[in-house]
Amino acid sequence: GMEVKKSWGDPEMPCLMVSCGDNSCLEIIPNDTQAPKGGVLDHLALACDKVDEVIERVREAGYEIAIEPKDMELAGSPIRIAFFGAPWASTWSSSGRSEMGEALRLNTRDMAKLAPTLRAGQRVLLSGVCYTSRDAAHKRICQLLDEGKDIPYPLEGAAIYYAGPTPAPEGLPIGSCGPTTSGRMDPYTPRFLDLGLKCMIGKGKRSPEVIEAMKRNGAVYLCAIGGAGALAAQCIRKAEVIAFEDLGCESVKRLELLDFPLIVGIDSEGNSILA
Repeated sequence: GMEVKKSWGDPEMPCLMVSCGDNSCLEIIPNDTQAPKGGVLDHLALACDKVDEVIERVREAGYEIAIEPKDMELAGSPIRIAFFGAPWASTWSSSGRSEMGEALRLNTRDMAKLAPTLRAGQRVLLSGVCYTSRDAAHKRICQLLDEGKDIPYPLEGAAIYYAGPTPAPEGLPIGSCGPTTSGRMDPYTPRFLDLGLKCMIGKGKRSPEVIEAMKRNGAVYLCAIGGAGALAAQCIRKAEVIAFEDLGCESVKRLELLDFPLIVGIDSEGNSILA
């Protein structure tokens, strides 16, 4: 069943954590605070205005609540909801209507064709090959391009995951593999998009320059849950380092995904769900 409890990821920022017992979870934070580093989703859905309204909606969805709003510092505060998987949260807009629909099962090999058809707010289960690259790797790739040298993977039609996975535990293909803040890659991304990049996976907002390049090239930006790297790792079937091994966790890796749950954060027309 669903459990609701206070979470203190940051001592200065109490939040309400709701977990559903089926790997679904959401966090609720005050509207005037910043999420802790590596904390809640950066693609935040405005589901309702007050904590007590959230509690009411959770109850309407048939779940038991373990804590009352009156017991919380957040009671009566304007809130934002960060969601992942919770069926009532992931389908409600600010007006309470279901707008996101069923998740689309997509493969990265089809992204060049499908990216222009996706729309902000759609849920995606992504399979196929993608490559991890953070800012250090982006910088090196740009240097290789400047020098006319081969780069670690082809950008044409590629999907990049902004992540720095931790070392793999024994018997598993990879360790924790949550997204990093995508804005770190913004200085390099328009160039990558103009060279054929079609799909980016990360968290947080993108710059106007990146969004214009997405529109120019028919690319899509998918948002992953922040702070749930172990959960993301469950969707990775294979991982291998293919470049810049000296960067450790930030080396470039080739990943094989299976039903990685994501949300279309910004589509190829520039529409965005990001606050």
